[in-house]
Amino acid sequence: MRCLCRSPGVSLAEPIPAVLACVSFFPFPTNHGDAVRRLMLLEALASVTDLTVVAVRREDTTDEDVDSLRAILGGARVEVFSRDSRSQHRLLDLARR
Repeated sequence: MRCLCRSPGVSLAEPIPAVLACVSFFPFPTNHGDAVRRLMLLEALASVTDLTVVAVRREDTTDEDVDSLRAILGGARVEVFSRDSRSQHRLLDLARR
């Protein structure tokens, strides 16, 4: 665990927990309520944890959307997968780490 301080009142001596957030679809573009809610949840988690996000790419998700999410989440690791078998193998490799 890395010791980071992202929230006011959190001591530098307290380790920040590592969190893996798995979402069933990518939160960008924010063109419906579910995407907005997922984005807000990820922002809240990123503000108090060492966050890794695993998300399923939507048909309308662009590489710019992925870069935007990384920037919004302040350097959180973001892994995006398609719904194909090759991506499922990548996901299994990530889970084994």
